Amino acid sequence: MCNKFRLIICLLCLFVVSSCGDFLPFDRVYSFGVKNESNQLINFLVGYNYPDTTIPDAYNKRKGVSTNSETPYDSKEKWEVVFKALPSDTLSVFIFSIDDLNKYDWQTVRKEYKILKRYDVSLQDLERLEYLLTYPPTEAMKNVKMYPPYGK
Repeated sequence: MCNKFRLIICLLCLFVVSSCGDFLPFDRVYSFGVKNESNQLINFLVGYNYPDTTIPDAYNKRKGVSTNSETPYDSKEKWEVVFKALPSDTLSVFIFSIDDLNKYDWQTVRKEYKILKRYDVSLQDLERLEYLLTYPPTEAMKNVKMYPPYGK
């Protein structure tokens, strides 16, 4: 009888802990990914100041993405919270060629706007794309604001 009682208590505890969701003391991470379907190595950097589309002076916050792979971009906050705190409801994701980053210093990259692409994404864009941005942009991304525009 004692073992059955322990089993029931353990199952109840497991149920309570699993239903706590966001109240658990564990760190949760919310991510979107950048997938590289090009034949070159790329880096990306996220900007939080849209409609200011100046490349952020944050060289050390770039993330690399190898050919045919995906790299996550993480937040400790839910994306809904992040987007509500933005000056606009948009994040800018700057895509760089690793060749340009090796060839030019960071200030030149910023001043001459040496990017392959910039995606200006809303929360709705991320949700619709299932939290995955692809370079080069896919047909599913054609309605995302981007520079240069889709297809160019």
